[in-house]
Amino acid sequence: MIYRFQAEVLTPLVIAGADPKSPKVIAEGLRPPSLRGAMRWWFRAMMGGIVGADNNYKTLRDLEGEAFGSTTASAAWQVRTRPSSAVTPQTAHLRMNDPTPIHKGKRTLRPARDAIGPGVKFKGVKFKVELSFARADAVPLVLPSLWLFSMLGGLGNRARRGFGSLTLAPVDEQTKQAAQELSLDFSYPATSLANIAMHLGNTLTKIHGYFSSYTTVKGSLPPAEFFTLSRSRAKLYLLKPLSKSWSTWNEAMDDLRCDVYRSFKGNLSSIGLAVGQKRLASPLLIQIKRSAQKEYFGVLLAGQYSNPHLNIEKSYFGQGWAELDDFLNWLASYEHQEVTLP
Repeated sequence: MIYRFQAEVLTPLVIAGADPKSPKVIAEGLRPPSLRGAMRWWFRAMMGGIVGADNNYKTLRDLEGEAFGSTTASAAWQVRTRPSSAVTPQTAHLRMNDPTPIHKGKRTLRPARDAIGPGVKFKGVKFKVELSFARADAVPLVLPSLWLFSMLGGLGNRARRGFGSLTLAPVDEQTKQAAQELSLDFSYPATSLANIAMHLGNTLTKIHGYFSSYTTVKGSLPPAEFFTLSRSRAKLYLLKPLSKSWSTWNEAMDDLRCDVYRSFKGNLSSIGLAVGQKRLASPLLIQIKRSAQKEYFGVLLAGQYSNPHLNIEKSYFGQGWAELDDFLNWLASYEHQEVTLP
């Protein structure tokens, strides 16, 4: 079984090649190991919310090995990618598209990297993505992982801050049929934010069901000590301005940077969860997606870490998510809709 998709770059894709020091790193484009790694992260986020830290994570590791392979067994599927349009570099300013932010009253240059650009007028760089399966039972785990990555996440450097967003579209009847059978629509409908949130929530519930059917572990389980897509451990919101629609990724990222991320960060002591000498990944993921109507909107995914030794679970977003909810309600010029997580 072979399923084929076309991937389009929505926001600058900052990605390294097999040799990061090579001047041809951008020409390598969308590399299969990078895509597999992103899919694996989202698989772990969903399955981790189901089986948690059961048996000291052995349950999760075994299920992940069945879907993505392990050191003792190869995966039941392979992925191949190749560009279907010219791959040209552009400069990506890694502080959310801000080349010279003000710091202590002075403008300072910020880090920049070469990136695969999204193009202009909805003509972003495109890649062909091909997934070939040796076993049919892996499809209900792998294709939903691809959907989670495409609809909620990003790829490469600064994927938690709006970069590396891709859109995926099935390109042949076999792929369209497989996606339809799993109720996986790889596009955001051209409708209201509330309806998009409902559409996302329904699909997440279906994916949760597919993943749950692959494990016999049930009941009260210790929560995983990492980001999970579960109602008790995360919050998912969609966000857009009230008075206008973002027509470009630049507009979306600039507003999300200034009005949302920096405003929220200003009320916190730390956004990256530095604890002692250990710095953890930020529990706030910001991404930019595009509807079928060519309008952009923001995706905010917030997660709680459960490690009691770090003493951060209740302090970051507030008791019962109060700080995050209060902040979103304070954004009077923005509409936000919560997506119900399974």
